[in-house]
Amino acid sequence: MKVVHTLQRWLRQAGIEWSEHRLEMVSGLLTGLLLVRSVNLTKVALALPGEKATPKSRYRRAQRWFAAESPTEPFSGLIVRRVVRQMVPVTLGVAA
Repeated sequence: MKVVHTLQRWLRQAGIEWSEHRLEMVSGLLTGLLLVRSVNLTKVALALPGEKATPKSRYRRAQRWFAAESPTEPFSGLIVRRVVRQMVPVTLGVAA
């Protein structure tokens, strides 16, 4: 998927120093969210890259990603720098 590779490159350029596997997974999840326009993990998992993996395997992979304590700090700075316009009050948080 060209979009996933572009997003991985963009995340590396933004200074997120994760392993290739983590970058691939977060890029796939973000792309999947946009493609299926849903937060339903079953639907998002079907949009994850990996033609050889079964849908059930993709779903379990996404579950493991969210079950692990993935750091959110790199994304908060990235969102503020790239998405939020200057002079707009913003509060970022993570719902548990």
